[in-house]
Amino acid sequence: MLLIAGYIEVKKSQLTKDFGPMVDVIVAAKPIPEYAIIQADMLKKEKVFKNFKQPLTLDNSAEMIGKA
Repeated sequence: MLLIAGYIEVKKSQLTKDFGPMVDVIVAAKPIPEYAIIQADMLKKEKVFKNFKQPLTLDNSAEMIGKA
């Protein structure tokens, strides 16, 4: 079993080496109603590859909390 897990890790790193490191982004934890004031419990952090991070994505939830 350890041999398989090691092989999977090697293959994963080979296939994803050009995607860049993993970075945190803020996403909605649940559907947010239109015009709702954003609360901390409505947001969560997810990890994505740096090359797949969208240009206007925020990485700090404090920038969103309290805004509509």
